[in-house]
Amino acid sequence: MRLSNPQTPQGYQFWSKSNEEGYFSINNIRSGDYNLYARVLGFIGEYWNNVVLKITPG
Repeated sequence: MRLSNPQTPQGYQFWSKSNEEGYFSINNIRSGDYNLYARVLGFIGEYWNNVVLKITPG
């Protein structure tokens, strides 16, 4: 899984790997608006969730 924030000059990205059930967590994310991407080994391309995730402190 990848959270990507293209709206910042640094283009912050945070990565994680899901467990066997598909659950994942990403810690210490900077506040901002992010897109969620997922890749599956053995498949071409990636999944993009078009819902913007707003990360806020706390």
